[in-house]
Amino acid sequence: MTPKNEKCVGCPAYGWGRFMVGDEVHADDIVEIVGQNPGRDEEGQGRPFVGPTGMEMEKVYLPLAGLSRDQVTIRNAIRCRMHGTNNLPPVEEKVTQAIINHCRVHDIPAPAPKLTVTQGAYALWKATGDTQPSTWRGWLVDPVYRAHRTSLWLPQPSQPRVLVTIHLAALYRDMTMTLPTMMDWAKVPKILAGTWPLP
Repeated sequence: MTPKNEKCVGCPAYGWGRFMVGDEVHADDIVEIVGQNPGRDEEGQGRPFVGPTGMEMEKVYLPLAGLSRDQVTIRNAIRCRMHGTNNLPPVEEKVTQAIINHCRVHDIPAPAPKLTVTQGAYALWKATGDTQPSTWRGWLVDPVYRAHRTSLWLPQPSQPRVLVTIHLAALYRDMTMTLPTMMDWAKVPKILAGTWPLP
């Protein structure tokens, strides 16, 4: 477990929990995965995505992306369990956005990410400032220019891009989204190869 430190002081969530969960970064990572917030298992081990959702990601979704856990950067938009639960205020609320912004002080830069995969609204807001993953699920968005989010965007290979998908934990509540989510992750090798999307 990693106790909160001086970087956490001033965050609206500073008094809501004793521990924080940092990033998992490897030297040659080209894909960054951003999740929502740590659960009880993550808080206990001090690592992101080690609970049931993380095991599902390792077993099913990373292989669909042609990747393994030691090839990706993994981080959460929010670093601690708020009030010891997984219940978060809506991402549209200013306090939530302030927490996510404050958690950026803990970011360990990924070496050279070619793609960011966001799981859910909190991750999408961290990466792009957008709050509607259902609008863009399965598509690439520009992390900087909101103007590109009005139509299909075809990035150049050198441009940073964000693949939007739902959080894997949401599949426990709506299993009908399992196949679409699997299809999202299967796009990752095509995106990295520059073969999707095509004009």
